[in-house]
Amino acid sequence: MLTEIKKQITEVLKSAGVKGEIELITPPDPKMGDLSFACFGLAKDKGGNPKEVAEEIKNKLETRNWKLEVIERIESTGSFVNFYLNSNELAKLVLDGVDKKYGEHKVGKGKLYIVEYACPNPMKAFHLGHLKNLITGEAVVRILENVGYKVKRVNYQGDVGMHVAKSLWGIYDWMDQFEDVKKEPDLRKRIEFLGQAYAHGAQHFEES
Repeated sequence: MLTEIKKQITEVLKSAGVKGEIELITPPDPKMGDLSFACFGLAKDKGGNPKEVAEEIKNKLETRNWKLEVIERIESTGSFVNFYLNSNELAKLVLDGVDKKYGEHKVGKGKLYIVEYACPNPMKAFHLGHLKNLITGEAVVRILENVGYKVKRVNYQGDVGMHVAKSLWGIYDWMDQFEDVKKEPDLRKRIEFLGQAYAHGAQHFEES
């Protein structure tokens, strides 16, 4: 995209009578625009003052009927002709160039990554905190895939471990409630009971 913009600005400069090789640089200070043309070489060829040459080119461009929407304005600062780009038009150019292969690379070709994410606690209801983990994990996977890595998604179901032991202890300690909740048609209430049983078991684990 930048190459195309430079090409268009080069044509604009040629329309103002600039001949020979045209090199556009990025100014050291953003206040001097997004791209600049140094007039030292041109002034030397003309036997003139670089500052005056820059001002002359700027004045010529202001009087010419050229149309380049990506350029917001042109100014001369010292020996430079400075081009300020229109951020809205620049954004359009960027978005127009975005497709399904945008940003694709091959740096990870032939390499394998394993990304573990999700891994919800089976004794608790899935909530917003888990969703963040899912989105982050899937985003990492897609970024890696986009640069060529082969990615294996891994999700441990979390059905083995101390939390399961604590939950089972809580269930057995509340067996009467457990028998009642098994008949409960509302899934949310059954899940809620599991969470409470886990908390009950965890509390007793800490106490004894």
